[in-house]
Amino acid sequence: FPVTILIGGWSFGGVVALEMAMQLKLAGELTEDLVLIDSFNFAVRDKNKIFSTDQRNFITQYLIDRGLSLESSEAQSIINEFEHSYHLAANYKPGIYDGTVTLIKAATPLPISQEYWYDPLNGWLEHFTGYLKVLSIAGEHNHLFDNDVVLSLADLILESLSMQPENTKL
Repeated sequence: FPVTILIGGWSFGGVVALEMAMQLKLAGELTEDLVLIDSFNFAVRDKNKIFSTDQRNFITQYLIDRGLSLESSEAQSIINEFEHSYHLAANYKPGIYDGTVTLIKAATPLPISQEYWYDPLNGWLEHFTGYLKVLSIAGEHNHLFDNDVVLSLADLILESLSMQPENTKL
């Protein structure tokens, strides 16, 4: 019997979800919808600015605001993982995906991303040739899974899955 495959990811997870959808297609599987939650195509950025001092400072302040000591192994692991993910994303060469894509954008950009992510499609335009739905959600990238936002995000995902192709943007 047929299986419906829905794949999604937030931030760097969206880049991983895109690659998963492309690999599934190569294997002959059909992905019904790919949902990218405020995910960016880092390949369009200057590789020398991928993990800048501003971004490191932003992440360290974010950890401090949440009560983590920067000397803790947990904080160091998080900082290292962010840096590693940024570099992986920057070196990823996305192909062309012709399936249905929903891009959910945070309405408020991160202070460190404004100059790089002015593009309304987060750098993905050249990589999607199927139906592309672009939706916006109130909030900032780092807060999309906070308790006061996550239910709205879930509703928006469900809404996007029920949209018919004629209601989508190319």
